[in-house]
Amino acid sequence: MRRKVFLLSFRLRLNERSSLHPSTRLGLDIMKLRNKYFILRHGQTIHQTKKKDFIYPSEAKAKKTSFSSLPSLLLRKSSVGGKARRNKFLLPSRLRLDERMFFDYPPFPESPPIKLTKKGQKQIKVVAKKLKKSGIDLIFSSDFFRTRQTAKIVAEGLNKRIHFDKRLRDVNLGIYRGGPKRDFYRDFPIHSKNRFNKKPPKGESWRDCQKRMLNFLKDIDKRFKEKTILIISHGDPLWLLEGAVKNWSLGKLLKIKSGKIGIIKTGEFRKL
Repeated sequence: MRRKVFLLSFRLRLNERSSLHPSTRLGLDIMKLRNKYFILRHGQTIHQTKKKDFIYPSEAKAKKTSFSSLPSLLLRKSSVGGKARRNKFLLPSRLRLDERMFFDYPPFPESPPIKLTKKGQKQIKVVAKKLKKSGIDLIFSSDFFRTRQTAKIVAEGLNKRIHFDKRLRDVNLGIYRGGPKRDFYRDFPIHSKNRFNKKPPKGESWRDCQKRMLNFLKDIDKRFKEKTILIISHGDPLWLLEGAVKNWSLGKLLKIKSGKIGIIKTGEFRKL
């Protein structure tokens, strides 16, 4: 009798891992990564302070970007024949931004763009110094403004190029974006396993987010070999990616999401 109970309990736990935890369905648990990876969450923003009870704003519609519309952050003055012009990309010797960022994606997917706080900028400057010891070869980042700022600070410190990829964007909460968190959590409880499959209107589920993060990881792991790669993204996407790579159970994923154990914080980096 005890043996039957033990076997039944074991099967239930096994079913929980395979049917409820999406990472085991995507084959990453048997995938051997060819590169070494670090993950970094962007620095602190106003949504961790004054606006902590509100969701990040909605995405702006993509539109063609002209050189004249690029912000001063990404432009520099040049002088030809004694006349100043503002039509050069900001590509100092210590930082070369991936030129694709200007043509593949809108300059700031969120409207309005959310910037790092002063504390957030300091967090990332400290991280950049620590990352020098890690031998980073490549930097990949979400193209949201807060991750762009984070990537720029790190890239300047490491003298590396930034590659932006929209698959690293924050989870899309659809019609709830920009609104109070209480409205979203009323319909989508934070600790509910249903969020893996249930998606908000015009948004995505945790499974959708995890799938695009894993597709990104698989793509770059095929392109490179024996490199040390830094991935800069957001809280939920990094949590889901780490859970898949490390094959966490559903229970552990939800414990981490609830804040009981080890969720990645703003301005924190760790080995994947």
